[in-house]
Amino acid sequence: MNTIIKNEFLTVEISEFGAELQSIKDNEGNEYLWQGDERYWKSRASNIFPYVGRLTEKQYTLFGKTYSMNTHGFARNSVFEAEQISDTEVIFTLCETPETLKQYPYNFCFKVGFKLEDNRLVNTFYVKNNDEKVMYCGLGGHPGFNVPFEDNTEFED
Repeated sequence: MNTIIKNEFLTVEISEFGAELQSIKDNEGNEYLWQGDERYWKSRASNIFPYVGRLTEKQYTLFGKTYSMNTHGFARNSVFEAEQISDTEVIFTLCETPETLKQYPYNFCFKVGFKLEDNRLVNTFYVKNNDEKVMYCGLGGHPGFNVPFEDNTEFED
């Protein structure tokens, strides 16, 4: 399911799958977000947690136990719960599940927020450690944009 936030400047659509942006359009209908052409890159704006990058043989060892995890962790392939705060703000939440615990032995909540402030989209990440032990993690965003943004410019500009 997708959630839409909008104001007088922008309309933004976000999927609960990966809390991934699906569209960023201005009030004239110009699309700024990459639309996921599989010939090049099928994603649009991946949210990456709890690991950024590739693990050797997709494995790591922690506290004497070996775990398997795909490139960039599991958040981008997980279903988040959406909480629409207002017409202009939404927060998506992913907490541990039996499946995530097989890959990442921590009780956590990872939140991805989107808020429109005039003609800007503010994207915020929150991580909460619900364990007693130190929780190691990495996070990030991997948005793709349609370029060039302006007429009479090239990709390289």
